Amino acid sequence: AVVFAPLVFSGHLLVAGDVGDSLLAFVALCLISSGIYLANDVQDYEEDRLHPTKRLRPIASGRVSPRSANVASLILLSLGLLLAYVLGHLVFLAALSFVVVNAWYTFYGKRIAILDVMLIGASFVARVLVGAAAIGVPASAWLLLTLFSLATYLGFSKRASELRLGAGARASLSDYTPAFLDHARSAGLAVTLALYTLYTFDSPYGSMMALTVPFVFFGLLRYQAIVDRDDGANDGPSDHIYKDRQLQLAVIAWGLVVVAVILLTP
Repeated sequence: AVVFAPLVFSGHLLVAGDVGDSLLAFVALCLISSGIYLANDVQDYEEDRLHPTKRLRPIASGRVSPRSANVASLILLSLGLLLAYVLGHLVFLAALSFVVVNAWYTFYGKRIAILDVMLIGASFVARVLVGAAAIGVPASAWLLLTLFSLATYLGFSKRASELRLGAGARASLSDYTPAFLDHARSAGLAVTLALYTLYTFDSPYGSMMALTVPFVFFGLLRYQAIVDRDDGANDGPSDHIYKDRQLQLAVIAWGLVVVAVILLTP
């Protein structure tokens, strides 16, 4: 859904053609992401079998063979890149950069501490670039930095949970310590909040967008509190959002205020 960020914050939310192009870019990224996740699960299925929840994934549980998953991955990647190409050369190049970053993560980067999380952040930047290219607007540097910082914060939080779990640990965890991850998470939270606050003042809707900052601050702190008591037996940030009512309310309230500011700004 990050692909819609340029549409919302550029002032093009009510431009029908741009909404349509953003939706097509969203579909393209869903196809590409699905292909990438399949390839990643093929690489990780032996480790996933040791994880309390990941062992239930189709490949790790044996319901889908690695060969079938690889074929499906290639089909989905091809369809997604083809749709991105139809949307324009810049969209295709941005989507291709998303594939390259994630391929580097899947086959190499995820085994190296810090780099693994930074590559996750880079993949979020690529998502925004796809969304911006789809509607022909420049991507705000503040937006790119904010989402990069947010993604790394979430990534370090997930590593902290995985480190507590221990079983089925990924290779990069051997170079992480609880103290380092606590520092990294605190720094990521502070930097994300600071960058987002600066971004709101740079938005085309004026300083009224700063009214959304308290919801972001609450959401970040709430997520920090959840991870602090997390035993690692979950599948990452999306699981927390699906299960925690306070996080859900914070996201909904943030979205409503954003839409209200957009609609009320002349």
